[in-house]
Amino acid sequence: MITSTPGLPLGRLAAVPTLSMSIIVGEPSDLERSVSWAHSTEMVDPRPHLRSDELVCTVGANLVDTQSCARFVEAVRASGSAGICLGLGEVHTQAPPALVRACTRMSVALFEMSHGVPFLAVNDVLVDARLRAQTSHSIRDGALMTRLLESLRAGDSIRGMLDATVEMLGGSLAYQAPGEAVDTSRSGDVGELAGEPIEVHLSDDEWLRWYHPDPSPGPTILAQVGRVMQIARREREGREGERRQRVRQLVSLIVDGLAHHAALVPEIDRAGLAGSRLTVSA
Repeated sequence: MITSTPGLPLGRLAAVPTLSMSIIVGEPSDLERSVSWAHSTEMVDPRPHLRSDELVCTVGANLVDTQSCARFVEAVRASGSAGICLGLGEVHTQAPPALVRACTRMSVALFEMSHGVPFLAVNDVLVDARLRAQTSHSIRDGALMTRLLESLRAGDSIRGMLDATVEMLGGSLAYQAPGEAVDTSRSGDVGELAGEPIEVHLSDDEWLRWYHPDPSPGPTILAQVGRVMQIARREREGREGERRQRVRQLVSLIVDGLAHHAALVPEIDRAGLAGSRLTVSA
């Protein structure tokens, strides 16, 4: 079964005033179902043409008895569709009792739509919501990358970058650097995450994994974040390598009598060993 792009929760869609929809059958959980698209049909069994999470719209031209209503509702349920929207006026002035009973028995949400409202108006609302969400994600992603690049220039820690990413994207973010323990940052919505994480591999033994809120804006932003993390790690390793080289050179100078041992005090302080009793072997 093909799953469409996530759209609006059914309850939010039905609340749009211009659609003039009212619920006839449905539980609160039904209103949380995501509607990706509206599919219009007058077939009694349209399941070969339906996709998961579509709202099935009909004027009910063939829903004229108990058998046809039951077959139609069963097809909608079997397709995983979000529910049924019955357009009033052309055939029915109200939902047929047989259709209401079938929806109640099979737990399929049923809505009525006032006469004169085209079914395509549902798709207009869904497209507009999707475009708004994409624009919002683009603005958010741009702000995140600006923040991470500023952190990179300032030499901030990778953990700080993880925390900043989670603060803006939500979810839980895990970073595996080569030869190091996995570093993880979580946000407050960690209990509402989608089941499958998004993962990008930066090298053979380096990856970034995002347990994300649902719906997810996709892996592109995660790949960009991962690239910044990779650059930050390499710059950190470069600084640490340069510092180790300086210490080696300094120890060599002390051993050769060309520098006083007190010159090592800043490095000892930086290593968190100040005040410790040290034995040095060269």
